Amino acid sequence: MIIISTLAEYQTYFWLAVAKILRSNGYEIAFLSFDDRSTEILRKNSFYVNSFSEFSMPTCDTNEAISLLRKENIKDVDKWIKHELNFFNIKDVGSIILKLYKCVLMSKDICNRFKPKNPIMIQELGGFVSVTGSFLGANSSNVDCYFLEPSFFKGRFFITKNSFEAPKIASNFRHGDLKEVNEYLDKALDSKTVVIPEKDKDHYLLPIFKILNIHNFRRFFQKTFDKWFLGKYQDFGHITFHVKSHFMMFINQLRLNSYYTKLEDLDDFIYFPLHVPGDAALTLRSPEYLDQLNTILEIHKIFNSKIVIAIKEHPACIGKTNFKSLKKLLENSNTRLLSPKNNNFDVLDKASMVLTINSKAGAEAILKNKLIAVLGSAFYSDSMFVNKIEKLSEIEPLFLNKKDLDLDFNKDDVLRYFSNVWDMSYLGDLYTVSESKIEEFSSSIKEFLEKNDC
Repeated sequence: MIIISTLAEYQTYFWLAVAKILRSNGYEIAFLSFDDRSTEILRKNSFYVNSFSEFSMPTCDTNEAISLLRKENIKDVDKWIKHELNFFNIKDVGSIILKLYKCVLMSKDICNRFKPKNPIMIQELGGFVSVTGSFLGANSSNVDCYFLEPSFFKGRFFITKNSFEAPKIASNFRHGDLKEVNEYLDKALDSKTVVIPEKDKDHYLLPIFKILNIHNFRRFFQKTFDKWFLGKYQDFGHITFHVKSHFMMFINQLRLNSYYTKLEDLDDFIYFPLHVPGDAALTLRSPEYLDQLNTILEIHKIFNSKIVIAIKEHPACIGKTNFKSLKKLLENSNTRLLSPKNNNFDVLDKASMVLTINSKAGAEAILKNKLIAVLGSAFYSDSMFVNKIEKLSEIEPLFLNKKDLDLDFNKDDVLRYFSNVWDMSYLGDLYTVSESKIEEFSSSIKEFLEKNDC
């Protein structure tokens, strides 16, 4: 028995296709739906659905909800709501606490309903309250929750059990054939291809093209009509926020043009690739570094020398970094801003050291034999190729003594490590709805279920 959460219509069409294949193979499927259109679609296809908008919970205020959550052994409420508050810039904390409580109850309800069938829960990894609440409800009901997220390798994904932490990669070599992995890595290095998950490719458009995107126009009018005229609930129903955000990103992109430093003008520098602001990789995995610009400022304060730190916005969110804070950092510290048009591999080639919270750029830097310092929780944090930083004060001596370090990684060791990364991932892309991709993804889910006796 499998319980799947869906937060939006585009997710639902994907999961519906997967669920039909799994059902034809004897698996019973039920859904947690946080979108009214999704609920209608799933029920038309005869799937059991627990709908967020239909689910009723006891009337309570914020303090009562916190107390009731504590009874469920959920004490760190701030941790579970941080992502949603930051992502949508929500000021009404109480409403999100109540939403968390409702999500927990809703998840417990469906888990307990199907408890005799030994259910498991499958969710895309994310920090929204609908996801964290569903996990906490499953955890409270002793139901295992499996999180799916894109792997380092394009067209593959990780599955992590009962944890928002980065996947742990086995240190012992387990893969039998290195050829496929070796060819993939060689091709990536030769082409300088940055891995973009299929589900996120639209995010990599420039802000102006996000605004002028016909699909986005259509979705804007549809979501507005659904929300305000039909009263349909949407978990991603912050329509005004999204519109303002896209326009602000466009304006910020224009304002930042005069602040870019040319890569060829930099010599000895630390490269700090910026994350998507408010991404779950920060809010859940490394919340202490959520304010990335402040982290950089703190590092500069600790440095006694004039070390240059070069930063580059994530290509999926050009212009999303707070302009005033970024401008202040650039004008008051030894920080340089690189244009996001720079290829990541070109920046890695030029950098003397790579400092990352948990970006995939850290893994790419391993392939380039770079000195790497990791602040947060990444799948490569425990590998032999990086330096795990416990205190910011450890960064400067590491950088200054870089010439004394042996950075000539054994190619076979690197290949075996990434072979393990490959081996611990599964073939498939989330939210790619072509028939062949659906079959591919469904086969991987079946493989995982059989391997783990689910």
